[in-house]
Amino acid sequence: MNRYMPLFEKFFDAGEIGDNYFELFLNPTSKELKECGAWTRGIITPAGDMYVAKDFKQNSFWIMIHIRIIRELAKRGIIRHDQSQEKNWWLDPFIHDYLGVIQYNDMNEFFLSENYGEKIDEEYVVERYLEPASKKNPYIIFYPIVHKGEDF
Repeated sequence: MNRYMPLFEKFFDAGEIGDNYFELFLNPTSKELKECGAWTRGIITPAGDMYVAKDFKQNSFWIMIHIRIIRELAKRGIIRHDQSQEKNWWLDPFIHDYLGVIQYNDMNEFFLSENYGEKIDEEYVVERYLEPASKKNPYIIFYPIVHKGEDF
């Protein structure tokens, strides 16, 4: 008789970049965040869905940075993404229907991506992205401030 262990983890989708496999998680559990590793990047939609990717290194560089996650989500029809604006994805979350975030170390805390710089409307970001994300991810703390690097 075969016995199967129930799977508690769920992932949204998976794919390959070159020869490397990656997993995309939708509203990840704490365990899934740990699997993704420290300083995980994520994308939040106005519906409050947060997507993160289990990262891998290629030639000593992390591959699943925000733009790669954005491309993968756009391929799957989750977000709209204009490739002509790709270099400027982070300039204005008013224009795009997503917000880039980064995990603080390996904790259940996320800050706004360092790419946003200082010009961010906190009230807009909280109302449009972080409040809905907090409802779908109640064990994660979202900070409406820009991440300044590993040393705060």
